[in-house]
Amino acid sequence: MLFKLILKDLKAHKHQIFTRTLIPMLILSGHFTFQFYHWDVYFMIACMTTAAASSFFSFIDKKQNIIQLTASLPVTRQKLVLARYLISLMIITLGLALFYGNAWLGQFIYSEPKTQFASINHLKVLWMAVLFLVIQVSLYLPVVFRGGFWGSIIVFILTIVISIAVIAIIFRPGSFQFPPEFQTNNPLIMSFWVGVLILLLLFSFGISTALFCKKDL
Repeated sequence: MLFKLILKDLKAHKHQIFTRTLIPMLILSGHFTFQFYHWDVYFMIACMTTAAASSFFSFIDKKQNIIQLTASLPVTRQKLVLARYLISLMIITLGLALFYGNAWLGQFIYSEPKTQFASINHLKVLWMAVLFLVIQVSLYLPVVFRGGFWGSIIVFILTIVISIAVIAIIFRPGSFQFPPEFQTNNPLIMSFWVGVLILLLLFSFGISTALFCKKDL
């Protein structure tokens, strides 16, 4: 049933997620930005586009009360929440692949792009993108299962602002050196931060499930 829930959402929102948002926007904006701007602009546009793609279909569901209709099916609310989290992670994975794939192709298409593939082919940049998107999803999805349509839009904007602030404070994007607490050559430190992200997702999932189970549909 979980697979069917994921497949149902992907089929219902394939245009909003893929053909209207994620793929065309990442390709078009990417090929424009890395010609004329350095990697940080390309990075930010890619992260915001991926976050929008993972959240946009939730706006439609809220407006059309799709989640309430789906909850009437013979499926637990926990599985409904889990399906939405898994879809979001799938979109994030695809967004990251397009982020790197665009820049890799760009070095063959353009003679002197401002954003070089070597400038983003770095663990710091990947970690920044993953942290940005995981924070955004973890903060946003609980609102999907509890708040209203306009509330979800407001919170989406707030999650983007919070994610940008966290990246700016922790990683100092202008430098390619990790702060001491993010040493890439120390597997224990990196494992710790990976664990932090996993716990953040699990905590968010627990809150979403609790809120959705208590909600009167």
